[in-house]
Amino acid sequence: MSISSCSDKRKAQVIDIEKYISEKIQKLEKKNVNMSIPNQKIYFGIDSVKSFDLKDFVSERKVFFWFSQNTCSPCIDRCIDIVKKTFPDYENDDHIIFVSPDYPARFRDNFYNKKLLTLENKYFGLEFENKDVPFFIIINSNLQVNSIHIVNKNDFRRTEKYLQKINSIDTSSHK
Repeated sequence: MSISSCSDKRKAQVIDIEKYISEKIQKLEKKNVNMSIPNQKIYFGIDSVKSFDLKDFVSERKVFFWFSQNTCSPCIDRCIDIVKKTFPDYENDDHIIFVSPDYPARFRDNFYNKKLLTLENKYFGLEFENKDVPFFIIINSNLQVNSIHIVNKNDFRRTEKYLQKINSIDTSSHK
């Protein structure tokens, strides 16, 4: 009986930790919705000569997937798999944008068949970006965070639901 009670305690601790992480993520998301993002120059791949303003770029709705080279590869891969499943033509879809402040230059022109977007300031300016936590973000034409989803590696189903919701909004607005 002591083995099962010890096992039950561990399970309860894991559930408590996962609940804590989930609640912390949701608070961060709520805190960052409507935050203003500073305008900055941006460019795709390694061609910084062809830069333009972020403000002009977000005049049409874009879904940005932000990650760092320090993000675990399985997490990035899983997020990309969810993007592929939700947006099957993501490679040609100009509304799906991958962003990394520090990914090696050799991959910037072809990361999962897309060019990475480079931000002049490397970051959007959100407080948690230096934590190397991957997230999805939509910025409106006023450079405010319209929607944000921080990826929780313990709950990729939540990421699937978020992207499906975004896709259904985009699909219904194009009818």
